[in-house]
Amino acid sequence: KKFKYISVLILAVSFAFTSCNDDDDTMEVILPTQNIVEIAQANGFTSLAAALTKANLVEALQTSGKFTVFAPTNEAFDNLLAAIGQTSIDDVPASVLEKILLYHVVQGEVLSSAVADSTVPTLAGENITLTTAGGIKVNSASVIMPYDVAATNGVIHTINEVLVPPTIAP
Repeated sequence: KKFKYISVLILAVSFAFTSCNDDDDTMEVILPTQNIVEIAQANGFTSLAAALTKANLVEALQTSGKFTVFAPTNEAFDNLLAAIGQTSIDDVPASVLEKILLYHVVQGEVLSSAVADSTVPTLAGENITLTTAGGIKVNSASVIMPYDVAATNGVIHTINEVLVPPTIAP
């Protein structure tokens, strides 16, 4: 009888050890399935999506290149429109929207952990200033949640203001 209990105990312990899996510490990498424009359209960046469409930049930001996009919130677009006396993205000339939107895009994929105080050229041909004191800032705009949103062709960081290039600033 004693042998029977010891055998059951050994069997139970061996099952416990063999069923343990040390793979619990590994992280599953989930690759993005949407490009920058698709993510903007699917995640409530309706003003940005409308501006990209009007400025004919949708196709350019769906390419396979790697980009970092600083995406203004809908509220940021509303604030810009109010500041310039307009009520709709449609009131802004496409050429102006194109320059403004390209001022939000940097060539290459830059995650928030890699941002350093620097001046960086944008696809608009003008520089933006990145600072990290007290949180990440792009010129005067703050990077807010969500940030480091992975896309098939780069990364998106949400900002609380629309960046206006110095050459077209009022």
